[in-house]
Amino acid sequence: MSAKRINKIAEGVDGTGGVDGYCWITYTLTKAGCGLTVFTRNLTCELEKGVEVPEDLWVAMSRPSGIDKYHAAIAKRLDEETGEHRILDA
Repeated sequence: MSAKRINKIAEGVDGTGGVDGYCWITYTLTKAGCGLTVFTRNLTCELEKGVEVPEDLWVAMSRPSGIDKYHAAIAKRLDEETGEHRILDA
């Protein structure tokens, strides 16, 4: 599964902000047995030279605290596409 964003990366829900460029988010899903699936996530951003990247974009891309909302959105999409998902507690 993958998603691609062209231009206005990290645009606010109100349509403001964002930076021009390309951003690919790719998930590799692997069957782990016992009805479980594990995944790896790869985020690739391509920006023009000299583009100022907003701090909130860096947070979402590189800090665990910034990814929680993103994972919730992915869980919602998985539910829409497959009907269910399960998150295991460590």
